[in-house]
Amino acid sequence: MINELKSSEDWKYLPQPPYRSSLLQQPYPKGYEAPSFVLFDERKGSPKEHVNCFIDALGPHAGDYNLRLIEFLKSLTDCAYTWYTTLALGFIRSWENLASREDEHVCQANGTGDLEEREEGDAPSVSYR
Repeated sequence: MINELKSSEDWKYLPQPPYRSSLLQQPYPKGYEAPSFVLFDERKGSPKEHVNCFIDALGPHAGDYNLRLIEFLKSLTDCAYTWYTTLALGFIRSWENLASREDEHVCQANGTGDLEEREEGDAPSVSYR
């Protein structure tokens, strides 16, 4: 058989956002159309530059911090996307909390949603902590 059947556990996975789930109940702002975000994969470019480009892309809605949290995932790809989607529910308390993580020190996701420091010379990693 070309495609292996997935176990029933594989189909039960329902991703939870790392921010408070009540934000998902809020409607999008009137007139909001999702922009085409520049994708960040953590291998090239700086996280700080990416965050600034992300905010700029939101245009007149850039001041809506809840919208920033909801839309941020759409600007990530590859390892950065995996890192963000493996954070525990409630790990991100606010937009400021997420954005400030980039300046603390370089870290990497360890597969559990926890962040670990890395030694200089290790492979590049997400640096939102």
